[in-house]
Amino acid sequence: MSEETIECHYDVLEVEQDATESQIKRQFKKLALKWHPDKNIDNEDEAVIRFQRIQEAFLVLSDKQERAWYDSHRTAILSGKDGCNAEEYEIDLEDYYKNSCFQNYSDEENGFYTVFRDIFNLISLEEERNLNKKKKYVPMPSFGKLSSSDEEVIKFYDSWSNFVSVKSFSWMDQYKNAEDYNRRHRRFFEKLNKKKRDNAKKKVNEKIRNFVNFVSNKDPRMENIRKRREDEKLEAQIKRKIQREEELKKKRNKFEQLKQEQLKTFYEIQQQLKEAGIISDSEEENEEENESYFEEQQELYCVACNRYFKSLPQLDNHENSKSHKKKLKELKESV
Repeated sequence: MSEETIECHYDVLEVEQDATESQIKRQFKKLALKWHPDKNIDNEDEAVIRFQRIQEAFLVLSDKQERAWYDSHRTAILSGKDGCNAEEYEIDLEDYYKNSCFQNYSDEENGFYTVFRDIFNLISLEEERNLNKKKKYVPMPSFGKLSSSDEEVIKFYDSWSNFVSVKSFSWMDQYKNAEDYNRRHRRFFEKLNKKKRDNAKKKVNEKIRNFVNFVSNKDPRMENIRKRREDEKLEAQIKRKIQREEELKKKRNKFEQLKQEQLKTFYEIQQQLKEAGIISDSEEENEEENESYFEEQQELYCVACNRYFKSLPQLDNHENSKSHKKKLKELKESV
C-alpha cells in the first residue's frame, strides 16, 4: 500500500457512506485489532500506517459534526485538495484573468488599480492569518495606485514576483498524531508530512507568481516603465555610438598627423641615402613605381619599426609601446 494514497474514510473502515454509528464503531474495533502493530511484527511498517488511518477515519466518522463536514468536502479531499481549502485564498484568482473583472484603468471602485489592490491585500491578510508560528510576518509592498511612482511599482513587482508563502501548511499533514509513536515511526511520519507541506507550498508559490506576472503584463504603469526603459536604452546606445565615432575621428586625425610625420621622415631619409650614393636613380624609380602600393599600406605601417598592422587599434597600441618609442628615437638620432 502506498503511503501517498489518499483513501476515503469509509473505504478505510470498509463501510458504506450511509453506515450507522454502531456499524462504524463495530468495524473500527475489528480493523484496529487486525492491524495493530503489535500483532503485525512481520509487516510492522504497513501496519503502523494502516492503523493510523483507521484511527483517523474513526475519529472523523464517529463525530456527527466532523462526519457532516467530511461528507460535504469528501470529493475535494479525494481529488488531492485539503477539505478546508486553507491552501487557497478567499478569492478565486481564475476570475481575475478576465478583462471583465474591472471596468477601466483607474482608481475608481471597479477600476483596475482598486480591484487588483484589493486582491493582493486579501492575499497578504490570508498569509498573515495562516502564518507559520516560527516565522515573523513581513508585509508585502502595496499594489499602489495609478499615480504610484516608478520606484513603488518596481518594488511591488520585484517582491511579488518572488513570492514565497509564509503559511505553515500544517493542514496538509496526512499523519496528524505522529508524535504518539516511537521515534522511528515518528520520524517516518514527519518526513511524509513535510513532503506534503512542501508540495502544497510550491503550488501556492507558483500560483501567485503566475498571477503576478499576468497582472504585470496588463498594468499600464509597467508598460510605461518598460517603454521609458527602452527609450533610455536606445538613447544610451546613440550616445555610445556618437562617443565611439568621436573617439575614432580623433584617432584618425592623430593617425593622419603621424602619417604625414612618417612620410616626411621617410622622404628625408631617402634623400639623404641618395645624396650619399647608397641608392641609385633606378632604385628611386622602382621606389616611385611602388609608391602607390606603399601609400596604400602606409596607413597601417610603422616606418621606425618596419611593421604592418591589421587595424588602427593595433597601430595605436603599438605607437604607445616602449619599444616603438625607443626605435623612433634611434631613427631620428640617426637622421
